[in-house]
Amino acid sequence: MNLTIKEFDLLKALIDARGKVLSRDHLLTTVWGVGPDVEIRTRTVDQHVAGIRQKLGPEGGRVMTVPHFGYRIRLE
Repeated sequence: MNLTIKEFDLLKALIDARGKVLSRDHLLTTVWGVGPDVEIRTRTVDQHVAGIRQKLGPEGGRVMTVPHFGYRIRLE
């Protein structure tokens, strides 16, 4: 599977969290390096998650949206 570097980093962050919910802000900080003091409104995380889901095919459903907060991955 061909993931971009950011898709890989995002997927790794979700896997490393072991099913815990990660906020969009947290992901922007850890994956994109956007500091918490920078107020940013972006769909970057959402767009990258959509790309990961598409590339994972049937397993893409494991990347779950937590409405109004962020994402988590279902590992079991």
